[in-house]
Amino acid sequence: MYNTFPEFELLRPEDILNNVKAVAHFTAYKFLKKIATNKAGLKVATAESITGGLIFSTLVDIPYGGSYKYGCFGVYDTDAKRTLLGVTTNDVYTHKCVKEMAIGILKNSNATFGIAVSGNAMPIQGLDINGDYTEGEILKLGELFVGIAAYGKDSKIIVKTYVHNMCNIKDDSASGNKEPYKNYEICNLWLNKIINDSTLRKNVKKTQCNISIENEYNGFNNFIITSIVSNIIRYKTVHYAYTDAIDFLNENGSRLITPDFIKITRFDTFQRLSILDGNNCNNKLLEDTRKDIPIDCINNDLCDEDKRESNDLFEKKTGGKRMLKNNNSPKNKANKKADTKANKKADIKPNKKADIKANKKADSAK
Repeated sequence: MYNTFPEFELLRPEDILNNVKAVAHFTAYKFLKKIATNKAGLKVATAESITGGLIFSTLVDIPYGGSYKYGCFGVYDTDAKRTLLGVTTNDVYTHKCVKEMAIGILKNSNATFGIAVSGNAMPIQGLDINGDYTEGEILKLGELFVGIAAYGKDSKIIVKTYVHNMCNIKDDSASGNKEPYKNYEICNLWLNKIINDSTLRKNVKKTQCNISIENEYNGFNNFIITSIVSNIIRYKTVHYAYTDAIDFLNENGSRLITPDFIKITRFDTFQRLSILDGNNCNNKLLEDTRKDIPIDCINNDLCDEDKRESNDLFEKKTGGKRMLKNNNSPKNKANKKADTKANKKADIKPNKKADIKANKKADSAK
């Protein structure tokens, strides 16, 4: 018998994940609505480490407001942060890192509103040879840094950073979660496995029992709970990022602008193409080493094709209506039949007649 009966949510952690996803999407919707009402005509881009693109894809999942969505830097690796965004700090779990990431969004694109995140969805697990775990690591589960940047008066970049821990019940409650204990308990489930394994392993060692304990008490959670916890944290990151972005807009929305230099370059496509000069590299850091790299296109006949192929699912009809193409419709079947018949008449029969005539001529010559 169990000493205590577990909460229902712990028996169905997938319900917690689905709920967190729904909250993340709704917060993204509220943010999009806020952006749409801002007079600056803002375009949103994200720089994502912990989420790798999830924040922006959640926004894209909302089938409205495409003109406010710019793009995403998926900078999971530390080198990607440095190369694509110009991050200089060594520790990526800091205010300075997300500040540099958010600024890097604006400096490396024509976006006018940047959201940057770096955090810890899954710290290093496991025990050392003595059965100890790294407390400084595992207690960072759910740690999140958010940076928001936009252009203000005189094209000055305004930036603000935030810090949260999504496994902290007080922090989660302050973010607007009505039932923060659910996330808190699922985080504790992951954390307690490591702590309990450490205690059990040390106790077994003290008794000097001749049993293998390394595999049984190893300080690792199973893949199912690890996957659920990390995904909950990633979708909570989406919620926190958009909550912070809404807070930033509430504080600074009236003084945000789209700079004139972006208005010019955003629409002057040919000017930007001439700047690239066929090298596809706008990054000065990489330009010298990438400029003259030869290109080998496998499907060479299509690589430089810049006209859209005629693969429209719809066919034009009189009166301006567009009808969905149906290759198996009676009309198309009839057309296919007629084409086949015409081809046979044009190609097969004349060839046969020519062959018979040639054969008769050859026989008479003999």
